[in-house]
Amino acid sequence: TVTVTVTAVTVTGMSAAASSSSFAVVPVPCLSDNYAYLIIDTATHEAAAVDPVTPSKVLAAVEAQRKQFANIKLTHVLTTHKHSDHSGGNKEMASKVDGVVVLGGKS
Repeated sequence: TVTVTVTAVTVTGMSAAASSSSFAVVPVPCLSDNYAYLIIDTATHEAAAVDPVTPSKVLAAVEAQRKQFANIKLTHVLTTHKHSDHSGGNKEMASKVDGVVVLGGKS
């Protein structure tokens, strides 16, 4: 798991405001040569799964993260492109995770 801090700066007229958020990034090995990723907002515990081609492994990884993020909730599936080794788990994720929003891909 890697923690990443993202800082955004908003400039309005002559003033600027900065805000930052931290995210945990968890690689999840899938298939023989691919990875899915969980991106977890460390403040809200909301999570997105990137390219969850093997839903059982991704959902097991979500459960494993409950040790650190007790209220983790998978809210989004992000698909980098339509190839089945990236988007192949989208339908299953949508059927297994109530209310999850699937973005990208066609499968």
